[in-house]
Amino acid sequence: MDDKVKILSLAEKIISLMMQEDSEMDILVFASVLEILSICSKLYPKQKNNTPTFNIPPQVLDAVSFIKENYGENISLTDIAKNSGCSITYLSRVFLKHMGVTVYKYLINYRIAQTTIFLKSDYSVTETSYACGFGDTSNFIRTFKKSVGVSPHQYKLNS
Repeated sequence: MDDKVKILSLAEKIISLMMQEDSEMDILVFASVLEILSICSKLYPKQKNNTPTFNIPPQVLDAVSFIKENYGENISLTDIAKNSGCSITYLSRVFLKHMGVTVYKYLINYRIAQTTIFLKSDYSVTETSYACGFGDTSNFIRTFKKSVGVSPHQYKLNS
């Protein structure tokens, strides 16, 4: 996808997320903003020195990208750390410091956010569960209800 199109797509996603009243969406908005900044820094390499830095280690950005690209798979902290080119211990520490949540919590939050999109479409609760990386539907239902406050079925009916 063209970088400029991706930026516009991410901006639309941010607007959509901000319209939702779920506090769990804040981290997804932040991750999308980071992704836009990352794309912009690649588009304008000569401007890099003039761009404010947020001192977010590249391993954290790589972890966020890996999660966003692979959330539907059975990925582990080991997979995320390996893809980010660092140890589990280092990634866990810097991710928590810069993102405010653990890597695992971020992964679960991202998966839950994606499930809300699937549930608004024609996917069943079971299909949504597997499509978004939850290997067990009952675990998905418990996690969804804890995060969103209603069961996935109730959410689907109200959407």
